[in-house]
Amino acid sequence: MRLQLLTATLLYAFTLTATSYYVSPTGSDANNGQSTSTPFQTLQKAADSTNPGDIVYIMNGTYSNTYSWEDVLQITRSGTAANPIVYTSLPGHSPKISFDGWHGIKLEGGVSYIEISGLEVEGNNANILLNDALNQPGGCNDPMGSPDGFYNGNGIASDGRNGGQNHHITIRNCRVHDCAGVGISAIHSDYITIENCEVYNNAWYAIYGTSGISFYQLSNFGNSSGVRNVIRNNRVYGNRMFVPWIDAPCAITDGNGIIIDDSRNTQNGSTNGAYTGRTLIENNIVYENGGRGIHVFESDNVDILNNTVVKNGQSDEISDGEITVIFADDVNVYNNILYAKTGEKINSVNGTNINYDYNLNYNSTDYDRQGSNSLSGQAPAFVDLNGHDFGLQSSSPAIDAGTAAAGTFSSTDILGTMRPTGAAPDMGAYESTAPLAVEYLDPLTADKTSEGVLLKWSTLREIDHDYFEILHATDGRDFQVIGKKMATAATGVKHYGFLHTSPTVGNNYYRIRPVDVEGTATLSRIVQVHFEPAVHVFPNPVKSQLFVRTQLAADYHYTLLNSHGQAVQSGALEANAINVTALPSGIYWLQLRTAQGAVLAGEKVMINR
Repeated sequence: MRLQLLTATLLYAFTLTATSYYVSPTGSDANNGQSTSTPFQTLQKAADSTNPGDIVYIMNGTYSNTYSWEDVLQITRSGTAANPIVYTSLPGHSPKISFDGWHGIKLEGGVSYIEISGLEVEGNNANILLNDALNQPGGCNDPMGSPDGFYNGNGIASDGRNGGQNHHITIRNCRVHDCAGVGISAIHSDYITIENCEVYNNAWYAIYGTSGISFYQLSNFGNSSGVRNVIRNNRVYGNRMFVPWIDAPCAITDGNGIIIDDSRNTQNGSTNGAYTGRTLIENNIVYENGGRGIHVFESDNVDILNNTVVKNGQSDEISDGEITVIFADDVNVYNNILYAKTGEKINSVNGTNINYDYNLNYNSTDYDRQGSNSLSGQAPAFVDLNGHDFGLQSSSPAIDAGTAAAGTFSSTDILGTMRPTGAAPDMGAYESTAPLAVEYLDPLTADKTSEGVLLKWSTLREIDHDYFEILHATDGRDFQVIGKKMATAATGVKHYGFLHTSPTVGNNYYRIRPVDVEGTATLSRIVQVHFEPAVHVFPNPVKSQLFVRTQLAADYHYTLLNSHGQAVQSGALEANAINVTALPSGIYWLQLRTAQGAVLAGEKVMINR
């Protein structure tokens, strides 16, 4: 009993000592990092300070590597099952990791129980010319050269090959794009979850066979035969190879949206042994990648459920399907929509115990597996194919056409709607809801104005319609009601508008929800507007009165930080002016915050008298 009490006391004490760390490009690694006014400057300093249960809050700004052989953030310290270590953006902030080296974020050394949430990771594609990439060292045209991270950088990578296997890693609500190498990857890892991420325009210039989301040689941390890895609710597009892979040899082989590769562990002398857990791939929207949409290769025990996979195989060298299952066993492919690129194959299937049925196959008659309950030759009736809105119109044949057998469908859709809402689950990532008697003439649009964001839409018909709720989100998922527009009494075409006067810096997502007189509601499509954090400060240098102009009309509070990162003056920004006569001459950092808590990127200010 005394031992139990001591253990409980120690656990309680440990919980109390968990620390929140803060990081800002304007901070200093000499700070204690434990408040927004005393943040660390580098992500690495915060990572090297963490213990189980700690949270690293990342503030506005851009975090970059110094050398091309350097990672921006290398995570080598582990949490525990009860106390994971969390890396996340500070609420209201939109930090960016921008890199031109080998990794934006790398997890290695047997690291475990890590959560990465709400971060943007941007690679180096914008700084690379294709001709330079084709002739890079280590590639097909210069095979004796040493590969350079400048051309091969990976966004977020869990690599268990050095120092031990990684496990229990969660990556959610992240935006990973324009990486020359893979977007998000897991190698020699287990219990990996990737959800609600946007992964696009990766894998362009690497000399390796990279993709958007890649699991390679999963390795057993435990012996459970249940689901241990999850890839769900992600939007994956524009990932493709432009540079041949030297080991292929010298061919375009990948650039897939999602790939599960060699979980049998037969390649490159792996001693991991065959992976025994299951991998679940559900509710992803995967479109216009260079390689296959979803690719299972030399891997077993995979469930591919309720994905929308559209016009992949954009690379001329790859034409074998939207969903491919090659040299695999025990793979279930149910309730997906496969819309082939014109002239391409719907699917490629080669293995044992491959269950392929209840899918909608369209725009090609070339396939290896059909399924007696699948639909072929019927357009899925997306809301807006060219606009990449893959929701289902009420006329879609995919509605209620899936199988409701246990284990064959996702319990919710990509937006969190429960399945099934009708007689059976819908095919694809979206589950349709009962339509209101509102027929749109013009769909929802959003335009920037000097006063904010103007939303407009028109209806052709309304029956028993009461009002529209106006919804807003900064992440595209967690929508909040910001206003209401009552239905007009006019007949015929009706035009509506709503002005959002306080959009946030960064991404703003909008949708409308028509509600009828009985309280029944459904949702419109999502539209997006992005505001850059523009701040104009003058005069600079300043003697007494500092004036501030911002891009958005809003009420702001300001803070002036000294060269040590300490707040020395703050208050409400009144008449766009700040009196600085009480401060001595020197260098300061001006930071603005909206009334809603969003922080604008600040400005360096010099007081000179």
